[in-house]
Amino acid sequence: MTVRLRPDQRTAAAWRALWEIVDGRLLNDSFKCSQAAMVLMPYASEHPASVLVVAVDAVTDTLAAWGDDLGKNPACLAETAFSMLHGQLQPSERLLLLAAEQTLMAQDPTGEAGRPHPVCRPWPAQTPVVSLAAAGGGQVLQQAIEAASQTHGLAEQPVIGIINAAPGVLTNVLWGLSRSNPDRMRELLDARTV
Repeated sequence: MTVRLRPDQRTAAAWRALWEIVDGRLLNDSFKCSQAAMVLMPYASEHPASVLVVAVDAVTDTLAAWGDDLGKNPACLAETAFSMLHGQLQPSERLLLLAAEQTLMAQDPTGEAGRPHPVCRPWPAQTPVVSLAAAGGGQVLQQAIEAASQTHGLAEQPVIGIINAAPGVLTNVLWGLSRSNPDRMRELLDARTV
């Protein structure tokens, strides 16, 4: 099992808000989505990197949970998820999933991710998952910021674009973690919105 990200209080509240938006979208509850989005609005007055780190870290943490659940390398799992979902996602959603993949690949202690290998092994026990802000010595974040400035849906209003894109990515990754089981998806989602 990996040592998952431990968000500070503000980040935890932002993650919860993103998951509330996921839940609101699944329930077709626009009021719930609006209320959750209000929690994220203070990020609008900050550099877009702040909300980018929050959103990508939420995706990264969920991918790490999925890797732990399957006993697989989370970086390889992220790579597979990106390949499978690439065509279904909007450009802004692809960017967030790619940034999560790159975050996990930059810290992969096995060195397997990104190259052919016969068996995908989990990370060694107690391997910490690192935030986008620190992955690759900050290079992954810098590349994500540069890519966001050229991505349709993020270039004009990056904070709003990220807030709108993250729930779609989180929904897809949580569906994978649930093993496509609606009841398990509900349990996992409820645990993230408490």
